[in-house]
This record gives sequence, structure tokens and C-alpha cells, in this order.
Amino acid sequence: MKKRLLWIIAAMITAPVYAQTNVTLTPEYLYNGEIKQRTEAPSYFWTSQNTIILYDTRVAWSERSYQMLNPQSGERFTLFDMRTAIAGLQKHISSAPPALPWPEGLDASGSLALFSFEGDVFIFHFKTSQWTRVTATSDEEMAPRLAPDGKKVVYVRHNDLFSYDLVSQKETRITSDGSSTLLNGRLSWVYWEEIYDREELGSFWSDDGSLLAFYKFDESQVDDVVFQDYKPAVPALIHQRYPKTGSVNPIATLHCRNMNTGKTVAVDMTGLTYEYIVRVKWLPDNKRLAMQTMNRSQTELNLYFVDAASGKPTRILSETNSGFVREHNDLYFLKGGSEFIWSSQRSGYTHLYHYQSDGRLIRPVTSGTWSVQMTTLYSKGGVVGIDEKTQTLYYQSLEKSSIERHIYSIRFDGKNKKRLSIKDGTYDATLSPDGRFLMYHHSSADTPPSLTLHKPDGSIKQVIAAADTTYARTLGFVPYRFFTIATRDSFPMPAMMLRPADFDSTKKYPVILHVYGGPSAPQVNHRWPKETIMPHQLWVRDGYIVITVDNRSATGISKILENTVVRMQASDGELRDLEDAVAWIKTRSFVNPERIGIWGRSGGGTFTLLAMTRTSLFKAGVAVAPLTSWHYYDTKYGEATMKTPQENPDGYLKTDLNRYAKNLSGRLLLVHGTYDDNVHPQNTWHFVDELIRADKRFEMMMYPMRKHTFTDTAAKLHLCKTMIEFWKRNL
Repeated sequence: MKKRLLWIIAAMITAPVYAQTNVTLTPEYLYNGEIKQRTEAPSYFWTSQNTIILYDTRVAWSERSYQMLNPQSGERFTLFDMRTAIAGLQKHISSAPPALPWPEGLDASGSLALFSFEGDVFIFHFKTSQWTRVTATSDEEMAPRLAPDGKKVVYVRHNDLFSYDLVSQKETRITSDGSSTLLNGRLSWVYWEEIYDREELGSFWSDDGSLLAFYKFDESQVDDVVFQDYKPAVPALIHQRYPKTGSVNPIATLHCRNMNTGKTVAVDMTGLTYEYIVRVKWLPDNKRLAMQTMNRSQTELNLYFVDAASGKPTRILSETNSGFVREHNDLYFLKGGSEFIWSSQRSGYTHLYHYQSDGRLIRPVTSGTWSVQMTTLYSKGGVVGIDEKTQTLYYQSLEKSSIERHIYSIRFDGKNKKRLSIKDGTYDATLSPDGRFLMYHHSSADTPPSLTLHKPDGSIKQVIAAADTTYARTLGFVPYRFFTIATRDSFPMPAMMLRPADFDSTKKYPVILHVYGGPSAPQVNHRWPKETIMPHQLWVRDGYIVITVDNRSATGISKILENTVVRMQASDGELRDLEDAVAWIKTRSFVNPERIGIWGRSGGGTFTLLAMTRTSLFKAGVAVAPLTSWHYYDTKYGEATMKTPQENPDGYLKTDLNRYAKNLSGRLLLVHGTYDDNVHPQNTWHFVDELIRADKRFEMMMYPMRKHTFTDTAAKLHLCKTMIEFWKRNL
């Protein structure tokens, strides 16, 4: 069964009561936290007893609570008294929060919760409201992981791995070779960012808690990148091990620790050709470990089953692709591990396959010219649950529409496929361990997230957290209009548009085009908008039309489309689609063809610079945190499409935007954080230097010590206002 934690900081489940008055939408209101608080769905966790722990942020911190729900009876009760819990925590730390946040981990029964406060690790016991302080050191403990059986915790201190027995209250050191360049039980940066989607998964418990698998990374030969702070008087220097394309990666090895005997065995990688170990998962027998590896060019992914006692791996299957293969989470074991479900893009689309444990294919489970949801930064994968008793698999799919995500059921034999989710929009789901209930998470472009409990046939059992549509209406958001734009070769690019509330078809409006463009990273989504695009609602109030469009490789529709940018990402293919979008926009009678702008963040910033240096279509543009040369990006993401600079020198040369800076057309605002450890500021500095050499005028806003995503309100608010002023001056 698939258990999925929705890592949203949140508390209580009945919808709160607010005075419903119309909101005056301002930059300050967008970032004061109220929209986020009131439109988030609760966090939840399925326990091994088939009950649900719920936590909702839609109430004030002082009113938050953890609740337990019996999905069969509908009975709900508060797990513990929050005031007692906080009073107990205050005995251990200097500054306790007003209420407990959602935990970093829970045991399978839902009896224990894992937290980190002030650099130390704590366990909270729901039944007794008591705290166990696991660590009390002056050093920070990182990457804590609670065993499913609730008996042990592991964590990292000074890059060594330790365990703590909650029964004996004894700490045991597992490794002793940790250093600034040798990491045990925590991820090297490129793994954290590109492989595990910013989740700290450096160690993995077996289901019974008897075994622990963990990574060891040697970063000693990895590029050392330095960031300079602006303080103190002699600025501090911050080091990061970041492998640039074509350079040395961290060396990853995998190790298995028997928690009963204390013996650690290294997985024997002798004779295996691999660059990355991209996934780790225990088999149900608690004796074998599934390990996925990938080669440097990312054209081959191998699945191995590893005997934990000996460390010997056995290859089960291989996936190959002439472009690149994607690592994924969709490996699920059946019949105690004698069979499994596996995701593959071998047909050109993402689908699910049924295998024997020795790697013999039983049959495809899904098929067609549509895709099951792939594993991405914003999705944990396509499988949402498996019921072995009824031989039924539940999954998330793009079959209805590439801009929506729906929940389907299908038998293991590929028969009786049924769409279970009804409303338009985006669904995710989890299945209870006993297979009797599905929890749906749903939102749409005009409907905030909700949680509803359903029976396996999709019929509703109970509303857990209704969407606050009344509040949504008070925001006065103008609705999105979804449509497609035909390219010169008739590909229907997904697009969505915001128009001013007082739109008059006889007038001529300026247009701001929003882009991202990265492979299978669609921005045209029928779901509640992310905070990063909510400023679009402010722009339409100033009389702009805002259009978001996905070039074909960005849509996530198929592997076929994604591979169109192999060896030439952020170049001619995406640009042709963008040019076709602009040509369509200019034919609209209500558009002023002389006032078209463009903006994007990260990959969208790259796309913006591509558009403004290789076309003259845009009057103004904003590029936030742009990549300007693939030489400056990391190995794992950059080499997936571009391969290494040594393999693809022409591609790296052709896509180097710094070469085209001299051709800048239109007014440009460049934005970057000086501590961006993802897309390094050197990208913007190089582009700026080329602009200066070409005597090109531009505007720039650098944000001191901000990373790739701004997290503080001051920076987010400042950027929002800066962009508004820029559009008013230049578009």
C-alpha cells in the first residue's frame, strides 16, 4: 500500500469561521500569509491501523490540534492536549512554538512523532504527551529518520551517522569516517536537488526496523563553489560542493546496517557500471534491498535486488532510452516481493508494468497514447495505491487532459479501467492500508484545495476539509481561460489566459507572456495557483492580459515530446513554439501587438533571455534567476538532455546565451539572489558583463544572500513591487 506524507506545515480539521468581506488585493496582502493559510489542505497520514492523523493550518496557531479520524465510523477525536505538549517542550528548548507543526516523521502506528528543534532531535509520544529528547548537543543533528516500528531513530552529526534506541535510551555510532567531504546518511547537494527533489533521504529503514540502508558520498573531488556574504566586516565565505557539467560527481556507495547485530555491509558494486544510485527501497521480506542505478549519460537505468546480509546485487531489469531515462518512485511489491509494479517510458509514454521478481514481464497494466503521472519535483509518482485482494491498482493520469490530473483504477490484468475522479482540475490520492478508502486531494484554477474521503469505486464517503470557495470569491481573482495554440506543424500548445475584470474586446491590451519551458515541467495547470504566479492577478488589475503557454517539450504529455530537446535544450525547438505563440497572440483583435512582454523564473528566466536575444518580439521582459550557460549548471540535470560538454560541444556553444547578449532587444530586468545555490549568480554576472561590453542598457535587482527560491516576505514583496513598477515603465 502506498503511504504518502503531504509535507505541508498545518493544524485541526473543521473549517474555521472567518468574517467574509471582499479583500483589497495588494502586494502586501499576497504575501502576508493569509491566502496560503486559508487555501492549504490539511496534512494527513494513514496509520497501519487504517486510521488517519489530520492536521489543519486554517486555524490560528493557538487553536491548532492533531486529530485522529476513523474512516469507517467517521469518529474524530483530538489526539492530545496541545498546551500540555508545548509546556513539556518548553522544558527542553529556549523558545517553543505556539503549537507543534507537522512532524518530520511518524512511526507506522501513528503513536510517535519526530521533530527537530534548535538543532536537536525529539520524539513526542501521542498517548502520554511525553517528550523524549534524543540529542542534547551543541552540534546540529541533521536528516533524522524514525524507524517504522518506533523503536529507533537515526540522524547525522558532523557527517557521521548515529542511532538512538528509544527503549534503552542509548546512542550508537554507526560510522566514524565522516568529514567535510565524506557524508554518511545525508545527501550530497546534487542528489538532494536533482534526484530526491529536495527531500533529505540519506537513509532508509526496512519495514520491521531491523535493517538500515544508507548512502555514503565522497565529495572530495567535486567542484568547490564559494559564496560571499555581506557580513561581518570581513565577509564570511560559504562553500558548496557542486558538480558542474562535465566535471567529477560525488562518488556514491550504499551500505546496509543490521540494527540487531551492529554489522554494516557495503553493497558490492564490483563490475557494475554506474554513475548515480538514484533510488533505494526495501523489499517486504526485510532481507533484500531494491537499488536503481544510472549511467553518466543517463541513457540506462538498472534495477537490482541486493541481499542485505552479503551486499551482493542481482540485476533484475534495465530501462534504456536514446535521449535520457528518468528515475522514479513507482516500484511497488506484490505477493511478499515475488512480483512488482514498475513504471517505464519505453513506449514513448509513461505506463505501468507487472513483473515477476526475476525481471520477467507478466504484462503491461496501462497502455495508450497518454501518460501516467511521472515522478517530478511536484509529484511523488503515478501509483497512489494497490489493493492486492481485489487485484486493483489506483493511479494518477493525464489521460483526460494534459493540464489536469485524475485518479483511475485498473485491474492488474489491464482490464476494467475506470476514471474515479469527476470534477475538472487536479487530483492526487492515497489508499488506506486495507484498501477500503481513498483520500482525494483536489483543486482547480478557481477552487482551493480540499480533502475528501472516498470508497474504492470513487463514491464519496466524507468531506474531510472542504474548499473555502467563499474566501476564494472574496479575493476577486479573475478566472483563467484554458485553450490551445496551434504551432506551425499543428501541435496544440496548452495555454491559459487572465484578462482584466472589465475586459472590453474593442480595446487593445498589452500582454505579458509567462514561460518556463523545461522538459516535462508544465506551467499550464488546472489547479489552484502557486504563490509564484499570484502576482499575475495584480497585473490584470493594471490593465494587462497575462498568458501562460507550454512549449511541447514542457507539457509532460509524452517522452517523445520531452526528447525533442535532447542535446539542444533551451534553443531552437522551444523558441519556434514560442514564436508561434506570439504570432497567435498578435492576431487577437484585443491585443496591442507592439506591447508584448515576457517573464519567467529559473528555466523561465533562461527562456526569457533566449526570446529577447534571438528575436525582436518583446518590448520588455523580466528574467529571474536565469541559467545562461549549461557549463554553469549541475551534472545530473544539465547532462540529462545536454550530455557532457566533451560529448556535445556544439550544443553547449549554440545554447550559450551569453554569446547572444549583444543582440538584446527590448527592456530587460535581471533578478538574482546572491546565494542562489541552484542556478549560481555567475550566470547573471556573465550575461551582465556581455551586455556591458555591447553597451546595452538594462535593469538589475540583486537580492543579498537569497537562494533560488525567495522564502522571506521582505524579498518576495520587494520583487513583486519591482516587477509591477517595471511593467508600468516599460510596457
